[in-house]
Amino acid sequence: HADQMFGGLVLLLCGDLSQLPPVGDKPLYYNGEAALTPAQSQGRALYAQFKECYFLTESMRQQGPENERFRGELRRLANGTFTIDDWRRWEERSFDRLSEEEQVRFHTEGVKLCGRNVDKVTYNEDGIKRCNTPILVIKAEENNAEARNASDSEGELPRQVPVCKGADVVLTDNLWPEMGLINGSKGTVTHIVFQEGMHPGNGMPHFIVVAFPDYLGPSFLPDHPGTVPIFPRTAEWKVGTKQCK
Repeated sequence: HADQMFGGLVLLLCGDLSQLPPVGDKPLYYNGEAALTPAQSQGRALYAQFKECYFLTESMRQQGPENERFRGELRRLANGTFTIDDWRRWEERSFDRLSEEEQVRFHTEGVKLCGRNVDKVTYNEDGIKRCNTPILVIKAEENNAEARNASDSEGELPRQVPVCKGADVVLTDNLWPEMGLINGSKGTVTHIVFQEGMHPGNGMPHFIVVAFPDYLGPSFLPDHPGTVPIFPRTAEWKVGTKQCK
């Protein structure tokens, strides 16, 4: 299908029109008078191939009458009409104005946004330590030096994963979408299982049991609702002519 756009694949573009435009670049839909670079022109030509457009108009995260005021504030923030009164109400929820109980809850339960991946490491490590259970650091097994020297992104798997019973984890694969096991599903580790004769000193776990609250299928452990076994995964890629695993 080399003669077809995108090799004949069906592509969907998803975006938020309320986001700021790219820094130091032009959006794909740019149609102003400024000269475009070859790459920008190519991107705009590809963007023009998308013929159908759908606007999502219903907020799925802030539903219900109790969130009506908040929805309005978000709308004004998005379209540039955010008011001083809006800002003053949001200022009341500044971290240093929260009660000590709310501050602790934010630290332990709140979702954090980080500008860099490295910024989340300390927070995640602190969360694992708060479980007060032994921590197992699972290290990847590589088949050659090239694989050992590769970055996490090349094999699309982390080089090491710290885990313990009680730790909160996030699924990174669509294991069983029909039953609610999708990329982004959150769960809690309940068991770390090794094969007979194996232990943390001589190999990685056979599987890890995770309880997912939104899982709809049969539980792996009858006395633990929502439990699913998560097995190690193998990634394969090439570095030059070397097959890495």
